[in-house]
Amino acid sequence: MILKEGGNVFRNEKGPITQRIATDDIKPTVDWMNSTFGFKFTDEEMLGTTGKKRSDDGTFEKNSSGDIDLNTDARELPKEEIIAKLTAWCQKQGIPDLEIMNKGRTFTKGWVANAGDQIHFRTPIKGNPDNGFVQTDFMMTMNPALQKGAKRGGTEKFTGADRAVMLSSLARGRGLKFSPKFGVVDPNNGDKVVADEWNKIAEILLGKGATEKDTHTVEQMLAKIKNDPAYEELIAGIKGSFEKQGRMFPESKKGIQHGMMLAEKKKGTHGKACWDGYRRGEGNSCIKVKKRTENSKPITKSRVVMKEGARIDHLEDLIFFEGSAGAVRALESLKNLEKGGHENVTLKWDGSPAVIFGRDENGEFIFTDKGGFGKAGGKGRAKSSDELKAELLNRSGGKFKDDPKRIEFANSMGEVFNVYEKAVPQDYRGYLKGDLLYKTTPPVKNNEYIFKPQLVEYRVDTNSDIGKKIGASTSGIVIHREVDANGSESALKNNPLQGNSVMVFPPVYVQRAPEVDNTPIVRLAKIIQKDRADIDSLLDKNKLAQKQMKNFHELLYTYTNSKVDTGLDNMGKDFMRWLDSAKISQKMKNKVAEYIKENVKAFRSLWEVHTGIMKAKDEVIRNMDQQGDLPVKQYINGKPGGEGYVLAHPEGDVKFVNRAEFTAANRAVKR
Repeated sequence: MILKEGGNVFRNEKGPITQRIATDDIKPTVDWMNSTFGFKFTDEEMLGTTGKKRSDDGTFEKNSSGDIDLNTDARELPKEEIIAKLTAWCQKQGIPDLEIMNKGRTFTKGWVANAGDQIHFRTPIKGNPDNGFVQTDFMMTMNPALQKGAKRGGTEKFTGADRAVMLSSLARGRGLKFSPKFGVVDPNNGDKVVADEWNKIAEILLGKGATEKDTHTVEQMLAKIKNDPAYEELIAGIKGSFEKQGRMFPESKKGIQHGMMLAEKKKGTHGKACWDGYRRGEGNSCIKVKKRTENSKPITKSRVVMKEGARIDHLEDLIFFEGSAGAVRALESLKNLEKGGHENVTLKWDGSPAVIFGRDENGEFIFTDKGGFGKAGGKGRAKSSDELKAELLNRSGGKFKDDPKRIEFANSMGEVFNVYEKAVPQDYRGYLKGDLLYKTTPPVKNNEYIFKPQLVEYRVDTNSDIGKKIGASTSGIVIHREVDANGSESALKNNPLQGNSVMVFPPVYVQRAPEVDNTPIVRLAKIIQKDRADIDSLLDKNKLAQKQMKNFHELLYTYTNSKVDTGLDNMGKDFMRWLDSAKISQKMKNKVAEYIKENVKAFRSLWEVHTGIMKAKDEVIRNMDQQGDLPVKQYINGKPGGEGYVLAHPEGDVKFVNRAEFTAANRAVKR
């Protein structure tokens, strides 16, 4: 389930002025624009699912569109001409000149918005304002055929956004990049265009004999590459994107089998096997396996250790782990947000507490948290609301069991136990891991549901699609992963919960491209170009391994997190002072200090780039926070802002979190 609300550029104090449009009303509305403005748009110019969404279930959601996207050839119909025609019509309607055009964030109640490669128009449905308004997006392009193919909609199994990630994944697997604006480009040759015609694009991405028709859906592309020797590399991007979203990619089975075969080949000595192959196949952490001999006893575990997936790195931290290439990827990610990359950005939920629930092998319902799930002998895996309350009250030796706040929390979690027990089907086996967003139906204020699970306060319009689902629910949760009895995590295959009492929040996508200041990006790119050899030498893993400093990258990461508490100014300049207090051996401290003295220039350059990326990212976060396009509004201490966002990327997802604001505030909370 993907929550993607379109058409929110035009807004007043109450919210969006435009609305969804029924599929049957789209063609009459486009015909009205053609006759009124002299346009010549046909069904062929409708992009994605515009005019095509139909379902036998009869629901408005599945038989409507959030906006009207029109493939607009800038050579035949220049942007200036469109704006002039729309403006002239507005003037004839008696609309004051100052109220016709949107003006950034300062005035959004207009009728026309100029947004770079797009023009937005507040369009009366079927030409009659009494029917309400829909947002029309004129998608400007110099290559309509390329844009039409790039903006195709999705299928029941894969969304249009999934298809875009698939195209990007295929290109990355071939050592190239896919651009919806330019086609297939070569990143190693200044993004030179390799192909901008779909038959040629298909052959490059899918192999010899492939045609444009083979690119229409993710299913068709998968079928075309299933026997390709580079299959794993070609799907790595989309599979990783799915797993980071908590979704199971349908082709993962092959990846797991392939990974386990590699793991068997890579078993090391001294009783340890680093299952890099398994990690490639399923996305789990490297697992250390205890060696057994003929006389050894079976391995037993008194305590379950959670084996979690790899963390999602902050955008600026990519330089620590990927060197100059990571920094370039970070800059490209920022730059691409204005070119459609925002469609792969989702809201990062600030839920609490984190819970694990499901049914054991006997079908008994379990509800607990990470600490309770891992207790020896399964003692913390509560099987009733009373057991859960007792577990929570007896934590820390029971010294807080008489605390009124602890009692209130335990009682509320006992009620949650009962709600989730009913929601998990009797035949389900396994566990789900997620963060609670609310324990009881949120209160309503000014026609908005309001809930604050931790630091961020969320507000949702009661009349929106997501608001209606909240109103029908008792509790809300965002589910991240599935967990087996031994604590190993995997991507969520699907939502197994039944009924409406538990609202499982789907991904919420950013709706509009943020404004990105190109000046710092250009400046940082020049620094990287000049100093990339020094930076990569500083972070060279083989050299660090030889010096027995494999954890150098993690030290940089740990230092950065420590700066959140003391202030993120002068990054790197007080690293030596921090190193003195770091919890590592004196021998390692001496090695690190000496290594930095030998690489002072590279060390300074690394922090200049890291700081520059962080500042540019923070500006983008503020821009996205203030857009107001999301169906979910976020506030921290009364000001717009949330935990941040996650960008799905073929080379590994990254998070956009303002460390100076959210992370610092979050770390300061006493729990």
